[in-house]
Amino acid sequence: MRIVSGTAKGTKLSVPRGRHVRPTADRVREALFSSLGPRVHGAEVLDLFAGTGILGLEALSRGAETAVFVEHSRSVRSTLARNIDTLQFAARSQVVPADALVSLRRFAKENRQFDLVFLDPPYASALLDDVFQLMDRLDVIHAGSVIVAEHPGSVPLTLPKSLQIIAAKRYGGAAVSFIEKPGSCSPERTE
Repeated sequence: MRIVSGTAKGTKLSVPRGRHVRPTADRVREALFSSLGPRVHGAEVLDLFAGTGILGLEALSRGAETAVFVEHSRSVRSTLARNIDTLQFAARSQVVPADALVSLRRFAKENRQFDLVFLDPPYASALLDDVFQLMDRLDVIHAGSVIVAEHPGSVPLTLPKSLQIIAAKRYGGAAVSFIEKPGSCSPERTE
């Protein structure tokens, strides 16, 4: 696994052993960030099911201002911390050792909002629906914020009325959906 573009392009990162982490493939990340374009530069990023941190780290490499990495697993967090150190992104990174839903509630209490949110939960879970419903009720994203969700292509997303899918792309059995809280420009539409 490596950073695809930006200031850390080509840097190899660590991946924990086992099957509990499924990093987003290089070609998928390249297409995903190509669709986001200039929206990444200067963004406040939330990598909610961070795992290795590859999505948030790629965003930092491409000019995001900061990234918050939420990861519940202690063993996976040690790999995430090693990757942040390898890239020397510690000053622009925060690792939150907590559950995703608990973290969203905490961010709302702290009045934190994010411009760009990456969601790549375990495929076997039903966490995406819970996250979308909670984001609808809490004020952690603003008009124009983009949520990028990776999910099984066979599973349709259920979104609250305040969020809309603006683009989607399939990669084998996986799908990447771009979701926006309306109010700003959108990434290039894809089918």
